[in-house]
Amino acid sequence: MFPATLLDTPPEEAFDRLTRMAARLLGAPVALVTLVTEDRQFFKSAIGLAEPWASLRGTPLAYSFCRHVVAAGEPLVVEDARLHRLLRANPALREFGWISYAGVPLTTAEGQVLGTLSVIDAMPRLWSERDVALLRDLGAQALTEIELRSFPPGEEEPPVFEDSGIAMAISSSDGRWVRVNRALCALLGYAAEELIGTLVEQHTHPDDRAADREAIRLLLAGECDTYT
Repeated sequence: MFPATLLDTPPEEAFDRLTRMAARLLGAPVALVTLVTEDRQFFKSAIGLAEPWASLRGTPLAYSFCRHVVAAGEPLVVEDARLHRLLRANPALREFGWISYAGVPLTTAEGQVLGTLSVIDAMPRLWSERDVALLRDLGAQALTEIELRSFPPGEEEPPVFEDSGIAMAISSSDGRWVRVNRALCALLGYAAEELIGTLVEQHTHPDDRAADREAIRLLLAGECDTYT
């Protein structure tokens, strides 16, 4: 079951940063974070995509290279899609001019493949093992961002979070709130929709900001597990 709460959500800088990095590091004109459902693919982030697809932020599955990554649960690396048995009849070759592709699956700890992080070029290209390793690293971060915004199939947000009298929030790796509870809203005097997407630092006392930045840096670097 796909985490439907993520479908058709607005672009977010946390994901766009990852696709920009993928495009820049691999020298590719197109980079995507794609979520694949039974009948379509949704681009949670898209760099270099032509109109009207850049605005639509998705395509029918007939155009999808990424669905093959999801089906196999393994990276798909294609030098020339015109010669590839799975892709040579795909209409994206003709309509988008997509020729070479490298994509890695976004797989949860439970083994569910939610989508892909991928790069695409308009010319034949040999992707290296280093390219795929970079995509895996960036894909792991994309998966973390997705999991921050969703709950396992069939489960709702834990009542302890929303109903707690203690102010609580979940933030993304770029320091923006993605979920806040009622107690935090009451403490700060804002509605949830006013807080979500804003920088945590905006609501932190100036005297505490430097210490918070350093603590978050250590967390992201894996040098500590918690901070208070």
